[in-house]
Amino acid sequence: MEYSNVINQEFDSLVEYWGKEYASYYAGAYISNNHFTIMVTCDPKDVQNDIWNVTNDKNISIIRAKYSYDYLCGVQKQITELIADLQAEKNNSAVSDVIGIGVDEIKNEVFVEVLNLDDNKRKTIESVLTPFQEIHIISKDKPYQETIRKVSAGTDRWLQNYTLGGSLTIGFCATRVGESGITEKGFVTAGHAGNKTNIMRISGTKVGKISWKKYGGKCDAAFVNMNFYPNSDFERSNILSTNYTIASTSSVGVVGSAYALHGKESGIISGTVNNRSFDFVMNGKSFTDHVRMEMHVNRGDSGGPLVKTISGNIKSVIGICSGGDDTYSNFSKATNILNLMNGSLFT
Repeated sequence: MEYSNVINQEFDSLVEYWGKEYASYYAGAYISNNHFTIMVTCDPKDVQNDIWNVTNDKNISIIRAKYSYDYLCGVQKQITELIADLQAEKNNSAVSDVIGIGVDEIKNEVFVEVLNLDDNKRKTIESVLTPFQEIHIISKDKPYQETIRKVSAGTDRWLQNYTLGGSLTIGFCATRVGESGITEKGFVTAGHAGNKTNIMRISGTKVGKISWKKYGGKCDAAFVNMNFYPNSDFERSNILSTNYTIASTSSVGVVGSAYALHGKESGIISGTVNNRSFDFVMNGKSFTDHVRMEMHVNRGDSGGPLVKTISGNIKSVIGICSGGDDTYSNFSKATNILNLMNGSLFT
């Protein structure tokens, strides 16, 4: 199956069929070995014909799961708010080490990510989250090396859509001049992850709203305006995965050039350029002039920056991740994004 745009088109047709929102029985979806699986809370036989007919694809596997996706997003939201309130009290070190909360569609649960998880921390977190049975707790071993909380690009922080649910990766910090002429400070991520005015959170804290989005043509990107929440204790920084700094934008090199994606789900992974100016269709939208990489990415990597090394720990951003499959992934070029949104890289 060519890229995930075919699957995205199929999924988009389902959402249209459901009335532009998830069906009550929808529990999640994932791609594995170029095979599409949809999970439902009802008997799969009750809905498989509808799904196959709408997507025109009888190769889609339909399996049963316990929790609906909307329900899990609701649980994610409740846990995020609870943890944020407890972290504000600053009297529980285990709770303070919770750095990510999201929906794991494959496991059909909500994950809670904790720095340097040990048995004592696990017991504390489990006691706090006793009302929630649909969770699993995982460890993140790399601590943040900072005294001020920063909007760090790449692997360090989950960016969460508080309005719609779902998690993704921060691409890079930028500044843009809005339609009213007011300068907006914020950061760039994938456009398919939200809509204008959606509220975005990092580590449970509201950090901004989407003020600009472009989905089609030369980019799949959104700008999160941090001006909406000036009292947030997050500051902009193009520190990338703690050890590196994004200092510039770059055009893509020749086919075969190697670059690295910093994605929150996959971590730091490398691949080579397959096409310098790739055109494709996704969700019924035509896209042009994207970078196609020979690289496998995962859900949650969307928005993550594709970078090259300039010197030592100094990096230059080429683009942000729009999605992919087991073989290829596509990236919206940073230069196109900045031009279209009337913006500039934050330095």
